[in-house]
Amino acid sequence: MPNAIAKMTVSFSLVSIPVTLFAATGRHTVPLHQVHAADGGRIRQKRVCELDGAEVPYEDVARGYEAPDGRTVVLTHDDLADLPLATTREIKVLGFLEAARADPVAYDKAYYLGPSSPAAARPYALNPGELH
Repeated sequence: MPNAIAKMTVSFSLVSIPVTLFAATGRHTVPLHQVHAADGGRIRQKRVCELDGAEVPYEDVARGYEAPDGRTVVLTHDDLADLPLATTREIKVLGFLEAARADPVAYDKAYYLGPSSPAAARPYALNPGELH
């Protein structure tokens, strides 16, 4: 089973269906490493504090915003979770289009939706014509 990208709701008319978004395609690449050409040794990137020169473990790395006056404001996960989202987790269906009328050139990346729970399977499988 592929990994879920997001959980959201598809709504049209008075029906709301919880769905899970999946990528329909995936990248298949050969995992390569950066190495020293002379001896094949792995090249590593270290997180180093610019103030004291100490290496910083990943679990001590936070996000920060530089204010106009030069101060750095450290943000927590809770701070970021409280930010208003630019988008909603709801897809509002305004109408349906025959698949043959959709231009594949307009597709940037293919996704598919699936019901997010067994309870969502029945309304997810409804035919749009049955909703009138």
